[in-house]
Amino acid sequence: MNTDIKEALEKLKKWFFLMPAGTKTIFITILSLYILKLFWSGEVEDTCINPEMMWSHIITSCNFVHASILHIVFNSIALIHFSSNFEKNVGSVLLVYIVLVFSVLIAVIYSFTAEILSIMFISKWVNTCTIGISGVLFSFITIESLQNETIKQ
Repeated sequence: MNTDIKEALEKLKKWFFLMPAGTKTIFITILSLYILKLFWSGEVEDTCINPEMMWSHIITSCNFVHASILHIVFNSIALIHFSSNFEKNVGSVLLVYIVLVFSVLIAVIYSFTAEILSIMFISKWVNTCTIGISGVLFSFITIESLQNETIKQ
């Protein structure tokens, strides 16, 4: 049993060190913010993007804060797969820059959409919030599918 644990730790260590630098930076940031959030007495709502608080530091940080360990696990699986592939094509610095740009764009689009929906239909949309890096992951999925479509043609 002890050798199984050592083998698992070796595989985990190898996997972590083979991860590209930009992806590793984003992954460590997400884990660090989650650990800080455990000791910080604030609520999730303090860090989520909310249309009423759009032009604050939250506009970029909301994508790196997660609600639970399962949220982190599933987002990290997708993050490591898609951003590693993308990072091999564009490099680490450009990957981190693109993640920050997508974070801001997604927050702005979400806030404007929530504001418009609250004006037109339902007022509760303004009081909703979103956290997690899923929006950026969907951007990577879109980029990868467009690249694959271009390759096929």
